[in-house]
Amino acid sequence: LPVASESSGNLVLTFTCLKVANRGDTVLKVQYSRDLGVTDPWHDAIVPDTAGSVGVVNFTIPSTNADPNLVNIQATIPASAATPGTKLFARLSSVKP
Repeated sequence: LPVASESSGNLVLTFTCLKVANRGDTVLKVQYSRDLGVTDPWHDAIVPDTAGSVGVVNFTIPSTNADPNLVNIQATIPASAATPGTKLFARLSSVKP
């Protein structure tokens, strides 16, 4: 399960998952919403193997890992993704077509 924390107002999720090559056709996403999807739909960012941004989510990923099949991920969702005065929620979602 992801571990949530806050850094400079940003929502940070830290987790370990299989590398893209080991997920088969399963797609792993970080999703975020201001109200759990009630009026603000869940926004998707597909989890990559390498560091960089997917939409507004910034992924920090070390280049090496003790297990070559796994990758450690830190996903940072900026505070600006929440409207002033609202909250920000995040979750992991996986879909196997």
